Amino acid sequence: MLFRSNGDFYIIEDCVNQEFKPFFFEFMEKNKINYKFINNKIKMITTNNSFISDYDDGPMPSPVSLIYENLLQFIKNKNNKPNKKVYISRRSFQNDMHNLNSNRLLNEEVLENFLIDYGFEIVRPENDFKNDFKKQINYFYQVKTLMALTTSGLCNSIFMQPNNNVLEFVTVLKEANRPISHLRKKSAENDSNNIYEVLHNYFKYLAKQKNHLYWAIANSTYDAIDLLNYLKNNKYLMQVISD
Repeated sequence: MLFRSNGDFYIIEDCVNQEFKPFFFEFMEKNKINYKFINNKIKMITTNNSFISDYDDGPMPSPVSLIYENLLQFIKNKNNKPNKKVYISRRSFQNDMHNLNSNRLLNEEVLENFLIDYGFEIVRPENDFKNDFKKQINYFYQVKTLMALTTSGLCNSIFMQPNNNVLEFVTVLKEANRPISHLRKKSAENDSNNIYEVLHNYFKYLAKQKNHLYWAIANSTYDAIDLLNYLKNNKYLMQVISD
């Protein structure tokens, strides 16, 4: 997570994983960007000039294009036109006891098999691009349609060329100790553990900043079969999937 306040950049320390750090340091130093790490236990920074603010309920003051333009230096062939259709899978996280949101979608393999028939590639960024962030940037630079559940994988839309497609299966997530202003409702079954249900708007605004066509599809039943039926009965979405 990255913030800007009074010209200085602040990074939540635990949000930069070990695999990403070498690239991060190279990127910041190459572009002569001053930055400071801060501990994630402090209160959320709230300023009127945040660079990227998670859980933001309005347009981001500074465009994501700033990141995109600086990342272009790592693209091997900028003339490549986007031709990939990608679904970001969450199946490797299923039944993860350490993840509150491990089971976001039942029967996910049914949806994946359907999308494969329409030329989609199934991607698991945590496995496919581990230790190679430049490879990840170049891969998503060639993506024209990105589909995923509400997940950090949708941040890869930043690396896509502008004016493409992002489809989000909007999913209510469970989070611990989320500030009251960001709550959707308290989860009754986890009341004693301060577990809350929240909706993220973040990925919608990322797509907007890149001028992508953004589609929000409610994942209300957490079942891929229901999502698949919805897709099949929506001619506009099927056109996006088919193209």
